[in-house]
Amino acid sequence: MISAAATGAAATVLSCGVQPRQAWHAFSHRHSAKELDALSVSGAVIVLRISLLWVAYGFSTGAYFAGVLAAVEGVCQIVILAVLAYGVPRCRRDILMSIPLTVGLAPVLAFGSLSLTFMGALASAASLFMFAFPAKEQWEHRHDDTIGYTWSATMLVLCANVLWTVYGVLHQDVWLTVPSLVHVVLGVVIAGSKLVSAKAN
Repeated sequence: MISAAATGAAATVLSCGVQPRQAWHAFSHRHSAKELDALSVSGAVIVLRISLLWVAYGFSTGAYFAGVLAAVEGVCQIVILAVLAYGVPRCRRDILMSIPLTVGLAPVLAFGSLSLTFMGALASAASLFMFAFPAKEQWEHRHDDTIGYTWSATMLVLCANVLWTVYGVLHQDVWLTVPSLVHVVLGVVIAGSKLVSAKAN
């Protein structure tokens, strides 16, 4: 019998192979404005807000591993934003302006604790929306392995999403399962296209 705890733990470990690396890359290049130009304040802020939703939803529904992963991702985004504020002065204004709305999520999370369906639906919709942009970029540049995720990172994310789908099913949680399953389908398409392109070359 598949254990939800083991699946969640494995999914968390695999998923933690992406965001912490991005945060470490940002931190290690904090003195290089050229390297930091590739980072997006708005992207980091959006991921941070989505992470807050998943933290609240995960711990409210007992899907603790999803909550832990979201907390890790949130901390990584805070590190990235801190590095941008330190290394790229022009980003400071945008970061400061993002704080009120981020803090304003508190009422949403408070209402969500009373309506988990609302919070789960919102977190799922936000995750799907956020994933659409990198998925589109990956598809457009599927023949160029230097843009977007590398082959190893693509497979890492794909395997992690398969485990998150299983974890959602075991928890009988539709809001956790649906975005993970969509990510799996898109991941298979992108991985397949990269494999075909690699063989063609």
